[in-house]
Amino acid sequence: MNRTALLLLALASIAAACTSAPGADGGAEAPPAAIDVEALDLPYAAAPAPGLVTAGQLSPEQMTALAAAGATHFVSLRLAEENGSGWEEAFAADKGYAFTRIPVAGAAGIEDGNARTLHDLVESTEGTVVVYCGSSNRVGTLLGLGRARFGGLSNEEALEFARLAGMTRMAPVLEKALAGE
Repeated sequence: MNRTALLLLALASIAAACTSAPGADGGAEAPPAAIDVEALDLPYAAAPAPGLVTAGQLSPEQMTALAAAGATHFVSLRLAEENGSGWEEAFAADKGYAFTRIPVAGAAGIEDGNARTLHDLVESTEGTVVVYCGSSNRVGTLLGLGRARFGGLSNEEALEFARLAGMTRMAPVLEKALAGE
């Protein structure tokens, strides 16, 4: 190993040793442990930020696996009447999982009120939040709008974050919302 590599390794070791873990000493909270979304075989899954998993519609088995992997709160953006949805409230209550439904009716639901609700919930929840809809398209779009309006991202950064979080065909909807149209 050359001197530069040794120096970088030493600096990385020092930085890791100085990182505070949560505790009584008042240290900073550690980010939630990452959930391996690929291992859980979730539809349209991504982990675009620490403490955040996005996905398409979950099954009861997938919700249980996510909870076992460390998910602390589930958020559905689907209307309860949508095919394959509506079972989650009773299931989550029975299992003791934190669950919230923010009904987003397609492009019409990509608006500041829903974006604020989702943004505030994700930002205030300790642990890992799992946000899902049918294909993760509404998820990414609404998260991107929230990050632009309330999280300090530029419009370009919000569009990129939205894509990482699952936005595909709703990009024009987000672009219009970001432009104030």
